[in-house]
Amino acid sequence: MKHRIVEITKADGSKQYRCERTGFFFRNHWRVMGDSIMDVWLDAVFDTIEEAQRFLGIHNSQIIR
Repeated sequence: MKHRIVEITKADGSKQYRCERTGFFFRNHWRVMGDSIMDVWLDAVFDTIEEAQRFLGIHNSQIIR
C-alpha cells in the first residue's frame, strides 16, 4: 500500500492535511485513512503537515515534493 498527504485549502484560507492510502486490489483508488474509536470513525485530517507526517510515520528524508 502507498500513502500520501493531500493539502486542503479551505474557503477562509486555512489549510488542513488529509492522509490517504491506496487499496490492496485497486491501486489507483485513494481513500481517506482514519481510526475507529468507540465505534466512531475519525478521518485522519490534521491542522499541520508535521502531525500528518507523524501519523504516517514519515521522516523528513522521505518527503517527495
